[in-house]
Amino acid sequence: AHRSISDAPDPLQLDLAGAADIAVLAVGPLGGVRRALRVAETCGLPCVVAGGLESSVGIAGGLALAGALPEVVYAAELGLGALLAGDLVGPGRSLKPADGQLPVAPMPPGPDPQLVRHFTADDAAAGRWRERLDRARKHL
Repeated sequence: AHRSISDAPDPLQLDLAGAADIAVLAVGPLGGVRRALRVAETCGLPCVVAGGLESSVGIAGGLALAGALPEVVYAAELGLGALLAGDLVGPGRSLKPADGQLPVAPMPPGPDPQLVRHFTADDAAAGRWRERLDRARKHL
Protein backbone atom coordinates (compact mmCIF):
# COMPACT_ATOMS: atom_id res chain seq x y z
CA ALA A 1 0.00 0.00 0.00
CA HIS A 2 1.79 3.13 -1.17
CA ARG A 3 -0.44 5.76 -2.72
CA SER A 4 -3.40 4.66 -0.60
CA ILE A 5 -1.35 5.63 2.47
CA SER A 6 0.31 8.83 1.28
CA ASP A 7 -2.83 10.11 -0.48
CA ALA A 8 -5.23 9.37 2.39
CA PRO A 9 -6.71 12.39 4.20
CA ASP A 10 -5.65 10.76 7.49
CA PRO A 11 -3.22 7.87 7.02
CA LEU A 12 -3.43 7.06 10.74
CA GLN A 13 -7.10 6.09 10.30
CA LEU A 14 -6.59 3.63 7.43
CA ASP A 15 -7.64 0.01 7.93
CA LEU A 16 -5.23 -1.93 5.74
CA ALA A 17 -5.96 -5.39 7.14
CA GLY A 18 -6.35 -7.73 4.18
CA ALA A 19 -5.89 -4.86 1.71
CA ALA A 20 -2.10 -4.97 1.45
CA ASP A 21 0.89 -7.06 2.47
CA ILE A 22 3.42 -4.25 2.86
CA ALA A 23 3.13 -0.57 3.72
CA VAL A 24 5.34 1.71 1.61
CA LEU A 25 6.16 4.86 3.54
CA ALA A 26 7.56 8.07 2.09
CA VAL A 27 8.63 10.77 4.55
CA GLY A 28 7.69 13.84 2.49
CA PRO A 29 4.12 12.95 1.54
CA LEU A 30 3.40 11.75 5.09
CA GLY A 31 4.53 15.01 6.68
CA GLY A 32 7.92 14.11 8.10
CA VAL A 33 9.77 11.36 9.90
CA ARG A 34 7.72 11.40 13.12
CA ARG A 35 4.38 11.24 11.33
CA ALA A 36 5.62 8.47 9.01
CA LEU A 37 6.84 6.53 12.04
CA ARG A 38 3.39 6.88 13.65
CA VAL A 39 1.84 5.47 10.47
CA ALA A 40 4.31 2.56 10.63
CA GLU A 41 3.36 1.91 14.25
CA THR A 42 -0.40 1.93 13.59
CA CYS A 43 -0.77 0.29 10.17
CA GLY A 44 -0.15 -3.28 11.35
CA LEU A 45 1.94 -4.18 8.30
CA PRO A 46 5.63 -4.68 7.61
CA CYS A 47 7.01 -1.42 6.23
CA VAL A 48 9.46 -0.39 3.57
CA VAL A 49 10.77 3.16 3.23
CA ALA A 50 10.69 4.79 -0.20
CA GLY A 51 11.91 8.14 -1.39
CA GLY A 52 11.56 10.14 -4.52
CA LEU A 53 13.97 11.98 -6.74
CA GLU A 54 15.58 13.78 -3.81
CA SER A 55 18.86 15.37 -2.82
CA SER A 56 20.75 14.13 0.23
CA VAL A 57 18.60 16.45 2.35
CA GLY A 58 15.46 14.45 1.48
CA ILE A 59 17.26 11.11 1.58
CA ALA A 60 18.34 11.87 5.17
CA GLY A 61 14.68 11.86 6.22
CA GLY A 62 14.09 8.45 4.67
CA LEU A 63 17.27 7.13 6.24
CA ALA A 64 16.17 8.43 9.65
CA LEU A 65 12.79 6.71 9.26
CA ALA A 66 14.36 3.41 8.18
CA GLY A 67 16.69 3.59 11.17
CA ALA A 68 13.79 4.25 13.55
CA LEU A 69 11.65 1.32 12.40
CA PRO A 70 11.66 -1.50 14.96
CA GLU A 71 12.17 -4.14 12.28
CA VAL A 72 13.47 -3.67 8.75
CA VAL A 73 12.67 -6.70 6.61
CA TYR A 74 12.90 -5.10 3.18
CA ALA A 75 15.47 -2.84 1.55
CA ALA A 76 14.63 0.86 1.46
CA GLU A 77 14.24 2.64 -1.88
CA LEU A 78 16.36 5.70 -1.23
CA GLY A 79 18.77 5.74 -4.17
CA LEU A 80 16.92 7.80 -6.77
CA GLY A 81 18.93 10.90 -5.90
CA ALA A 82 21.80 9.33 -7.85
CA LEU A 83 19.81 10.18 -11.00
CA LEU A 84 20.05 13.92 -10.34
CA ALA A 85 22.64 16.04 -12.15
CA GLY A 86 24.11 16.95 -8.77
CA ASP A 87 23.44 17.26 -5.08
CA LEU A 88 22.81 20.26 -2.86
CA VAL A 89 25.16 18.78 -0.28
CA GLY A 90 28.95 18.82 -0.46
CA PRO A 91 30.91 15.59 -1.04
CA GLY A 92 31.77 14.91 2.61
CA ARG A 93 28.12 14.93 3.66
CA SER A 94 26.40 13.54 0.57
CA LEU A 95 24.13 10.50 0.87
CA LYS A 96 24.65 8.65 -2.39
CA PRO A 97 24.42 4.86 -2.64
CA ALA A 98 27.57 2.88 -3.37
CA ASP A 99 27.48 -0.84 -4.17
CA GLY A 100 23.85 -1.06 -3.09
CA GLN A 101 24.56 0.50 0.29
CA LEU A 102 23.71 3.94 1.60
CA PRO A 103 26.51 5.14 3.86
CA VAL A 104 25.48 7.16 6.86
CA ALA A 105 27.20 10.54 6.73
CA PRO A 106 29.30 11.55 9.75
CA MET A 107 27.00 14.54 10.23
CA PRO A 108 23.52 15.37 8.94
CA PRO A 109 23.51 16.64 5.37
CA GLY A 110 22.96 20.33 4.97
CA PRO A 111 22.74 22.34 1.76
CA ASP A 112 25.95 23.90 0.50
CA PRO A 113 25.11 27.54 -0.41
CA GLN A 114 27.30 27.43 -3.55
CA LEU A 115 25.59 24.25 -4.79
CA VAL A 116 22.15 25.72 -4.07
CA ARG A 117 23.06 28.75 -6.20
CA HIS A 118 24.42 26.47 -8.93
CA PHE A 119 21.20 24.43 -9.16
CA THR A 120 18.76 27.33 -8.70
CA ALA A 121 16.65 27.91 -11.81
CA ASP A 122 17.03 31.28 -13.47
CA ASP A 123 14.07 33.68 -13.30
CA ALA A 124 12.82 32.78 -16.79
CA ALA A 125 12.82 29.02 -16.09
CA ALA A 126 11.20 29.53 -12.68
CA GLY A 127 8.51 31.66 -14.32
CA ARG A 128 7.82 28.97 -16.93
CA TRP A 129 7.44 26.34 -14.21
CA ARG A 130 5.11 28.56 -12.16
CA GLU A 131 2.93 29.13 -15.23
CA ARG A 132 2.90 25.40 -15.95
CA LEU A 133 1.87 24.63 -12.37
CA ASP A 134 -0.85 27.29 -12.49
CA ARG A 135 -2.25 25.73 -15.69
CA ALA A 136 -2.14 22.25 -14.16
CA ARG A 137 -3.81 23.45 -10.95
CA LYS A 138 -6.89 24.50 -12.96
CA HIS A 139 -7.43 20.84 -13.87
CA LEU A 140 -7.42 19.57 -10.29
